[in-house]
Amino acid sequence: MKRWICLLFTIMIAVTVTFGAAETADRQEPSMREQTEEPIIKDLDQLDETVRSYYQAMINEKERFDYQGYGEQVAGYQYAVVFMDEEDTIPAMLLAECSWDGVRYIKVFQYDPDKPGLWENLDPLNEYRNMLYLREGGKGLLLWYSDGAYDSGITEIRLEQYNLKYHDLWYGNNGTWPDDIPKEDISWIDIP
Repeated sequence: MKRWICLLFTIMIAVTVTFGAAETADRQEPSMREQTEEPIIKDLDQLDETVRSYYQAMINEKERFDYQGYGEQVAGYQYAVVFMDEEDTIPAMLLAECSWDGVRYIKVFQYDPDKPGLWENLDPLNEYRNMLYLREGGKGLLLWYSDGAYDSGITEIRLEQYNLKYHDLWYGNNGTWPDDIPKEDISWIDIP
């Protein structure tokens, strides 16, 4: 029931935001990659006004999303704006609910200039026994996961046609990150 209520609220916000942005739909969206040399945009101010307004609306409504945090007490929220693929011209926004023990439960939002509107993943990512990184050069997300005992692996996560696609890259012993899969830390920004 909780999931249906959250889905209903998400649809209501998406419709509200879509109608509010209808007047800007006729504009051609600029390439965010052309505006910056870095693969990671660290601040919403660096985004196109339309994209920024959509992402800001989601940040403002951060507490209404179901992050599937499994009941942990919420310690705060963070966001990051990242390119999920080398072909992207508009970055995605990661919105995280942080638990008291440092685990992030992460929603992914992607602005779609063709609608215009936002895509949202309904099954959040999490960092329980996992760590999320950006692939070096902004070519997707890397999820380091562990079975909690001896083995770990790396899965690449990309956004393709508004679906999260998972591709296993490596599996091995805990504590070993292969040199041939370079990574970057994600620049998370605390939300007051």
